[in-house]
Amino acid sequence: MVAPRAECCDSGRLVLAPYTAWVIGYDVPWAMQLWRLNRKPHAEHRARSRLAL
Repeated sequence: MVAPRAECCDSGRLVLAPYTAWVIGYDVPWAMQLWRLNRKPHAEHRARSRLAL
C-alpha cells in the first residue's frame, strides 16, 4: 500500500522557489565577486612581504 503524498510539501516548494531562484541568480554571483575583489589585495600584500625578505 502506498502512503498518500502530503500536500504541504508541494506548497512549501512553491513558496520557496522564488527565494531559491533569487539566491542562485543574484546572491551567489554577488558573493563570488566580493570574494574575488577581497582576494586581490591580500595576494598583492603577500607579494610585497616576500620582496621585503
